[in-house]
Amino acid sequence: MKEQKTLEVSQYALVHRPRTFDEVKGQANIVKEFKQRSTMNKFPSAMLFQGPTGTGKTTLAFLVAAAIQCGHTDEKGNPCGECESCRDIFEEKFSRGCTHMLDGSSSSKDDVIQRIEESVHTVPMHGPKHVFIIEEIDQLSTAAKNAFHKFLEKPSPYVHFILLSMTDANGNKVPQSIMDRCQPYHFKNIVEKDIAYALKGILEKEGLWADLPAEFKKEGLFMLVNNAKGSLRRAIQFLERAMIGEFFTIKDIEDNFKFLSETSTLGVLESILTGKAEKAVKGLEEMRKEGNIVDWVHIVAFFLLRHEQNVVSETAFDESPSSSLFKRIQKNTPEVYVKFYTRFMQLVEAIRHGPYMTNTHVNLQVLQMIKELHADKNPEKIPVRGKR
Repeated sequence: MKEQKTLEVSQYALVHRPRTFDEVKGQANIVKEFKQRSTMNKFPSAMLFQGPTGTGKTTLAFLVAAAIQCGHTDEKGNPCGECESCRDIFEEKFSRGCTHMLDGSSSSKDDVIQRIEESVHTVPMHGPKHVFIIEEIDQLSTAAKNAFHKFLEKPSPYVHFILLSMTDANGNKVPQSIMDRCQPYHFKNIVEKDIAYALKGILEKEGLWADLPAEFKKEGLFMLVNNAKGSLRRAIQFLERAMIGEFFTIKDIEDNFKFLSETSTLGVLESILTGKAEKAVKGLEEMRKEGNIVDWVHIVAFFLLRHEQNVVSETAFDESPSSSLFKRIQKNTPEVYVKFYTRFMQLVEAIRHGPYMTNTHVNLQVLQMIKELHADKNPEKIPVRGKR
C-alpha cells in the first residue's frame, strides 16, 4: 500500500457520491425516468423514494434537486456540478435558501411546518424552485404528518417535495393520504455485481487498486460486498474500515468484521447440493442461532455470480472452493445443479426485491428448497462422484 494514499479513505462516501445519473448504481429504471424528466424539465411536485438503507435514495434526491435548480444541465439531463446551486447541494451546504434538507426523525411538527411555510408561498431568489428533501418522512409526528397534507393538496408551482423513507411498500408507516399525493418510487437492494464494480472503481480512483494484495482482490472484496446485503453505503463503510485497518486477508476480515466466509458456509452448501439433508438442517440451525442465515443467503448468491464470471478478473472461473464445488456438481449431477441454481436465485430475488424477511422466514425458505431439490430421491443416497 502507498502510505500517502490511505489518508483520505474516511471520505470515500462523500468524495465518490455520484454527481451524474449514470453513476447511480442498482436503480436503472428509476434513473432512466429521471434522466428523461430532467431533459424535459418535468418533475412531479411531490416524490416519495422508498427502500432499504444505502440503495441511493438520498443520492438520487440530491441529483434530482440539482437538476431542478441547475440552469446548465447537459444533453443527458445531468446537472453541471459546477454552478453555485449544484455545489450548494452536492456539498450539502444548503445555504442559498432554495434547496432545503429536513430530517423527519429529529424534527418536530413546528420545525418542519415552519421551515416549509417560510418558503412555500414565496418565489425563490436564487433558483427556479424551492426543493424540500425530507428524510425519514415516516418518522414525523402524527401532527406533523397531518399538517403536511395541506402543502401536498394545493401544490405551489414553485415547490417540489422529495420525501425519503426506509420503510417498504407493504409495511410502511407513511400515511396513505401522503402516498396518494406523491409519485412513488420503490428502491431495491443493489445487486452484488454492481456493488463490487462500484468498490473497485473507488479503489482505482484513489490509486489503491494496483497495490492491494491478490487475496483481497479475489476474496476479501467479495466478503465486504456479500455482507453489505444490497446496501452500497454499507459496503463503502466496510471498505473504508478495511483500508484503514489494512484488513486484507480472509482471516483479518473474519476476525475484525465477524463476517461469515466462504469456508464457513461451504459445508452447509455442499450438504444441500449432495442431498445430505440432516447435515444441512443441522448446519442451518447453527447459523440461525448465530443470526447469520441472511448473510449466508447473500454469500451463496454471490458465489453463483462468481461461478459464472469473476467481476474483478473477468475470467470465466476462479479457483475458489465454491467454484470447485459448483463445477464438480455441475459435471456429476447436473440435474441437482440446475434445480439448485433456479430455486436459489428465486429465493435471492424474493429477499432482494420483496418485503423484508426475517432470519426465521429465510431459514424456512431454505429448508423448503432442500425438500424441493431432492423430492424424487432419498436425500442421503444421491451419488456424488469426484469428492475432494
